Amino acid sequence: MLGPNEKILIDLGALDTTLIVEYNEGWRLITPWFLHAGVIHYVLNMMSFGILGRMLERAHGTIVVSAVFGAAAMCGSVTSALFLQTSVGASGGVFGLVAGVLVDIFKNYEILFDHTIVPDEKRSKCGSFTVLFVEVFFLVIVGFTPFVDNYAHLGGFIGGLFTSMALITKIDYEGFFGKGLNASGSKKKPCCHPKFALLYLLVPVAYCSIGVPLIYELNAERKICENIFCRSLSCIEFPPGDSAWWSCDIKSSKEIICRERVEGDSSLNSVGLYETLLIRCPKNGGEVMVDLEPSEQTNVADELKPALLKYCIELC
Repeated sequence: MLGPNEKILIDLGALDTTLIVEYNEGWRLITPWFLHAGVIHYVLNMMSFGILGRMLERAHGTIVVSAVFGAAAMCGSVTSALFLQTSVGASGGVFGLVAGVLVDIFKNYEILFDHTIVPDEKRSKCGSFTVLFVEVFFLVIVGFTPFVDNYAHLGGFIGGLFTSMALITKIDYEGFFGKGLNASGSKKKPCCHPKFALLYLLVPVAYCSIGVPLIYELNAERKICENIFCRSLSCIEFPPGDSAWWSCDIKSSKEIICRERVEGDSSLNSVGLYETLLIRCPKNGGEVMVDLEPSEQTNVADELKPALLKYCIELC
């Protein structure tokens, strides 16, 4: 993806379930929206955001687009935190805009593709759906690379779909002209009864309200997605074999933190071996005493580093 490694992304604020749960860094559900796995990921997201956002903003305004994007991005982050360990990107919000465009087409199909309304502005049905398909296709493909998350795409689409159903309005002819295409100035018709709009909005609210506690309940070590098939939906090494362009074996944030911050002490026993290890955990400064396995006992202090890292990851 031509981008930074996992350590840099985590330092910058990548979504990481371990840090959210164990270090109370809940802000990591939001900061990943402003990070990308690399140049390719950034370019694809910004192109999609520009095309889809422009489609919706012209007819429905900045506030509606912002609400759809924000709700979708949050639902995407919650889904990602439930299924994966580390991810970045605004793709959840972008998939929310995809859902928004589909809702707009569903509600305003006759106007959007009626060439008699605005003769000079061509709107091809085939072209519009082709653009949507191509954007979704490439975003899903990128979702199989490290740090990019197809689960966030799915959660974002769900959040964006219901938010769009509530906020995107059905436009009448005069209201459509009032968007600068004619001098009418008439307003848009409501999309639906206010009660139904409220029900639609409750879906992403409930989604996040239930999902966030689940993140803490399941914890970073007991996520839903533990089997190979589940994980392969979000990262696949390509081409297969030793010559793969990227690796899906991403270091956990706990391993990175333990490598950088863990400290430990030990003392030689009567036969000149280190048989116990006192670990000072980086999380809260707590101390853990460990009896080393016979194969881990040594008389050289530097040789304790693998055991120090191992027990820090397991026990801290």
